[in-house]
Amino acid sequence: MIVGESVQGIRAKTVSFSIAVTEELNMSTLKSVSEKLHEKYEGVVVKTISKKELVIQVEGNEEYFNSVKKDMESIAKSVIKSSTLKDYIVIVERMDLSLISEEVKYRNIELLHLTSTLMEGLKD
Repeated sequence: MIVGESVQGIRAKTVSFSIAVTEELNMSTLKSVSEKLHEKYEGVVVKTISKKELVIQVEGNEEYFNSVKKDMESIAKSVIKSSTLKDYIVIVERMDLSLISEEVKYRNIELLHLTSTLMEGLKD
């Protein structure tokens, strides 16, 4: 223990470190799910939401969505089964791009690129 540092201060640092490690592991798992899905499919976005859900959004018409939904869910579950996201529910949903303006589409592409770049930088 550092002289003059309280037990509460040490606990707070430990909790902060633990949260940071968990977040990094979650991001790593999300990246693994995304990479595994992108080996086979295009137009896929993977994210988590606060309700302990891993959401896979699929770009495409209803027929395409129905043809890939179960396989995508299976792939995601196999990746997360031994990770920090193992208790998350996997939800595969169709992305309705007809509701998204061109500007928003472009912004989302840029954000995905930025996120990928940041994840690559964090690996080092």
